[in-house]
Amino acid sequence: MRGLFINVVRSHLVYGNAVWHPFLKQNIELIEEVQYRATQMVPGLAKLSYEGSLQKMDLPSIAYRRARWNAIEVLYKYLHGICSVDCSDLLLLHESSSLSTALATE
Repeated sequence: MRGLFINVVRSHLVYGNAVWHPFLKQNIELIEEVQYRATQMVPGLAKLSYEGSLQKMDLPSIAYRRARWNAIEVLYKYLHGICSVDCSDLLLLHESSSLSTALATE
């Protein structure tokens, strides 16, 4: 059942993730609801919660898969020079004499 679920149901749910990335909570919940209803059709999982049925089937949520894929994609693009990011602009350090003095006395 797990293989059937992954190939038939989940493939349809994650198909458009590269183009359409839902960011509104209501849209994310709608997609998760589809996966929840599909897991409820598996014999023996009808009375479990969404998290319980995912755990029983050893599956991550769609939101987790989307976040994981985004992290992998960004790392790949960064490592292969597809996009260049100057990290010094992202992580500005504010040097304050009072902060360094306060940390040194602790």
